[in-house]
Amino acid sequence: MLPPAGQPAPNPLAPKKSGNTLLYALVGALAISGGGYYYYTQEPEKVDHLKANDEEEKLKQKSLETYDSAKSKTDGVLRKGKAKYDDVKVC
Repeated sequence: MLPPAGQPAPNPLAPKKSGNTLLYALVGALAISGGGYYYYTQEPEKVDHLKANDEEEKLKQKSLETYDSAKSKTDGVLRKGKAKYDDVKVC
């Protein structure tokens, strides 16, 4: 039996509420865990970067020492050569 026209159906079913709360909670938990993973896996690389900077400074210092040593040797040879040149030039 149909209800009269313009009248609602008897005992209409309540509309189902589809909640996305669980979905949002799972996405948030996944984002937090991903951020934690990224944070904890990046830390050793920062330490490696600091070690690389220390090694770079040591290499710079060693290269300056080598440069100074070579320069002092060449200056000594140059002075000896100039003295010999002056002796030959005078004659």
